[in-house]
Amino acid sequence: MKEKHLETILVFVVALVIIFLIYKNIYFLYAAILFGCIGLFIPWLSAKLHWLWMKLAHAMGYVMNRVILSVVFFVFLAPIAFLSRLFRKNTFKSAGQHASYFTERNQTYAKKDLENLW
Repeated sequence: MKEKHLETILVFVVALVIIFLIYKNIYFLYAAILFGCIGLFIPWLSAKLHWLWMKLAHAMGYVMNRVILSVVFFVFLAPIAFLSRLFRKNTFKSAGQHASYFTERNQTYAKKDLENLW
């Protein structure tokens, strides 16, 4: 467990240093030094930060999973289904049958039918 929270603190430090290099704001460098010192000298606090970060990641994953699946459904699947229904030929009504793919089979099964199913 110790390595995991140290890895999380290291990610915080590297991210803050990169943000410092981009924005040139010295407070990001101070925050990176602070997180580095917490990771080195206060292991219980770094474990709490790791736990908090993982809970945040799980919450974001829970929300984003539903958002991404909803976007895929409404952007791709729903229009394809709508277009398929719109342009599909209705073969049942032209043949005078009910609107169903069900066909009735009256067959008596023998032992030979179940020996080689595939």
